Parts: sequence; C-alpha cells; structure tokens
Amino acid sequence: MGDSPRSLTLAAHSGDDGAMRWLRANSSLLLITATVATFMAALTLQAGPVHLVASLLVAVTVVVLTRFAIAAIRAWGARPAAIVAVLALAGLALAMQVIPLVVDMSWIRVLLIVLAWGGLLLASVEPRLFVRASGGPQAAWSLLRERAALWNDIRDLTDEQLAAEPNLIEARVRGFDRYRTPATAAYIDLFQRLTFGDDPSEVKEQLAAGLSELEGDLVRSLGVPPAWEVEYGRYAPAPAADA
Repeated sequence: MGDSPRSLTLAAHSGDDGAMRWLRANSSLLLITATVATFMAALTLQAGPVHLVASLLVAVTVVVLTRFAIAAIRAWGARPAAIVAVLALAGLALAMQVIPLVVDMSWIRVLLIVLAWGGLLLASVEPRLFVRASGGPQAAWSLLRERAALWNDIRDLTDEQLAAEPNLIEARVRGFDRYRTPATAAYIDLFQRLTFGDDPSEVKEQLAAGLSELEGDLVRSLGVPPAWEVEYGRYAPAPAADA
C-alpha cells in the first residue's frame, strides 16, 4: 500500500475536540447554573417575572444543549436514531415546564427531568458514550475510521516489517466487510480490488480515481468532520495504482 498518483484526502478537521468539549461543558454548566439560581430566586421571592425569566432560561439552555449534543454525537458517527433521541430528550425537558401547570406529577416529574437533562448533558459532554449506548456509530463513519487507522498503523513500517507479517494488510482490508451496507459496498469492493487485484496500472489509475470520488461521497455523507481525525489525522493515500 503506497502513495499513488491519485490520493484520498478526508475532510479537514474543524477544531480541537478537547477544546470543544471544554466549551460545551463549561458553557452548558454556566447556563444551567444561571437557570437554577433564577428558579431559586423565583421560589424565594414568589415573583412571577423572575419565574418567567427562569422559564426562558430553561428554553435557551435546552436549545444550546441540543445544538451542542447533536454536533457532538454526529462527530462520533451517530445514527439517525441517536439524533432523534436527543431531540426527544429536548422536547421532554421543555415539556416539563408546561405539564406541571395541568397535571400534578410530583416525583414522576423529578424523574423525567433527571432523565431529560441527564441525557442531554451526556450527549453533549460524552458523545462517544451516548452514541455507543444508542447503537454505535454508522457504518460509513466506522469504515473511514478503520481505513485511516490502517494507514496510520502501516505508514511507518519498513518493507522488512511488512514482509514479516504478509497477511497484515490483507486481513485488515478484508475486515472492511463488517462495515458493508448498501452505502459502503461499492467503496469496499473497489478498495479491495485495488489492494488485491492484478489489473494493469492504467486500469488501477482509473479505479483509484473512482475510489477517491466514492470516499469523498462517504465523507460528505457524515455531514461533519469525524472525531477520529484528532487521533488519526485526515490524510491517507489510495492503494498504489502501480502495485
């Protein structure tokens, strides 16, 4: 697996994941603290305007948390069901502001509030755990991560080291099949053909160009830069067209 005239470049990473986690956690904590403090003031003063401000702060905090959470879990390859779950938690958190006006829920309300806010915070601050709990990342995200990990693992190996483990690349590339879906099948087939096939170099150059386009499509389907770029980087060459 070496450099080819046509290489694949994954989407550029938009920022440091650690910095974003810090921003999400601290801005969310600030909003939640302000909301709780305002509610405490409303209960103490029994002031309608203060309670209204607290309710508005809840709405703002839920919107901010939801935006952070969706962006975070998408970077970890969230499936549509995970995004729907975040939106459902946001809706539940907002509903808790209205339901007590018409129904006395007592401890049930407390339980639902903990569920809604706890879920939003988990998705925002620990998106990897939330995605894992909601079924794991989507196949395209995992496939591209494995492809980047493969290049990261072998790029510094010498010819002698590769010769000592002749089945290393083959096993890893054939392992791509566990991420096979209708959306990834063409990419996997073409990658494996370039890796194992004996096509003429002219044909391989055409196949490498097609592989580049397919990878670009998969990257765009993710919608956001994947979180694994922090670990593996964004660049990986295509299988050698002259191999």
